Amino acid sequence: MAGSKVALVVGAGEAIAENYWRLHQQSRSAWTHELDQRPWMEPW
Repeated sequence: MAGSKVALVVGAGEAIAENYWRLHQQSRSAWTHELDQRPWMEPW
């Protein structure tokens, strides 16, 4: 069980990095004002 949680954390880091890269590469003609990133297993 612990190993699968570690894999999820590593995967989350890669997903966050990918979202920031997309934010950096966005067009000036239609851009994101705010980016809200949350982990999928967060107990809100």
